[in-house]
Amino acid sequence: MTRTNLEKYYMSMAPIKTMLKNKIITKSEYLKAENHIANKYCINKDNLYRLNDLTNKHY
Repeated sequence: MTRTNLEKYYMSMAPIKTMLKNKIITKSEYLKAENHIANKYCINKDNLYRLNDLTNKHY
């Protein structure tokens, strides 16, 4: 079973979200990392599934 790019994106973002929550990284570092991972897995900026504070209240 292969994972889709969206699944890989979410799996890659999980530790980064935890680091932000634990204040290991800043919000700007989080956004930079999120943008890099989204580009890596071809998740467009306007994709509804991309993690951001407008679509995900637990951001």
